[in-house]
Order: sequence, then C-alpha cells, then structure tokens
Amino acid sequence: MNDFFTAIVPKKGRLVGAILIVLLLSACTATGSTQTRANNTYKGKPIQSLIERIGLPQEEVRSKEGNNQFNWLIKETIQVPVTSIHNGPPIIEGSDDEIDQVGSTSSERICQLSVMTDPNGIIQDIVVKQDTLGTEAFHFSMCEQVLE
Repeated sequence: MNDFFTAIVPKKGRLVGAILIVLLLSACTATGSTQTRANNTYKGKPIQSLIERIGLPQEEVRSKEGNNQFNWLIKETIQVPVTSIHNGPPIIEGSDDEIDQVGSTSSERICQLSVMTDPNGIIQDIVVKQDTLGTEAFHFSMCEQVLE
C-alpha cells in the first residue's frame, strides 16, 4: 500500500498534504483555546465591553429567570488563490517552475459566538459555536481575530 501511495502522490504533494493536516489540527486546537481566552478576558465583565469590541449581536434572547443569551455570527469573504503544483516548466510565463497560480476562489470565514449573561448584563460564559481560519496571516481562528 505504501508503494502505491508513493507512486501516486508526488513527494511535494505529500508535503503539502502534511502541511494541510497540521493546519487543520491547529485550527481545532485554536477554537478551544480561543473560547478559554475569551472567557478569561470577558467573564465577569459587562456585556457592553464585548459589544464595544465586536459590535451589536444579531440576536438577544431573555430567559424567564432574566438571564440573557447574545448571539453573534460574523462572516467575511476573502479571495483565495488556486494553485497547481507540478514538476517541470512553468505553466504560466514568469511563475515559479513548480507552483503556478491558476485562478482564485472565494472562501467564507466565520465566527459564531454565544454569550450568556446574568440579569445585570454581566458575562457568565462565552461559547464558540463555529470558528474557521481567520482572514489575516497566521490567524488559525476567526473568533480570536475578531476578539483581539
């Protein structure tokens, strides 16, 4: 099986695949640490401090007990280059001999947060419900990017 994989996937393709796996695992870890960091920063503070940072929520739900749940869905669309990795001469004149940009596509980056407050508007808990890679370099968490 290993010989089959080696014959089918070129060496650079395996390297790119390994890098993508590391990035995906980093994103999963980043979401958990982002939630912890958000709670460490905002828990016990008025909801207004978070609203000043990230804007008004899309939804506010009040429970019978007077607690509030605030929900944010922050989206940003970016253009991502589509590349071709190959052996041999450049496909596109003037490009690298093994990696060519052959187009671009859009990618939606999302941060979905749910924040619980007590009846006085003091933050009790922040939950990161959905988190993708950020739009800026080296941001493995869109929510971390929004909250920093």
